[in-house]
Amino acid sequence: MRTKQWAVMGEMMDAQDKLQELYDADKQDLAAINKQYKVIESLRLQMVDNSVDAHNRINSILTKEQREKSRDWGGRGYGPMMR
Repeated sequence: MRTKQWAVMGEMMDAQDKLQELYDADKQDLAAINKQYKVIESLRLQMVDNSVDAHNRINSILTKEQREKSRDWGGRGYGPMMR
């Protein structure tokens, strides 16, 4: 998952750079800016899909007890979370 996410994140950074260039233009092109936002939105959705897929794959191999324990630790692998 990390490899997928980093690849998409790289694309996201490139897309955001392009969006900034569109905003920095002397004459801003609304259609091009809107199109670039759609590219960024698509990339964000890919990242959400990757995250949900990874979560479901992990949960599919854990026992019920392991899933409950992982929720006690914040559910994302970053250690105990304050709730």
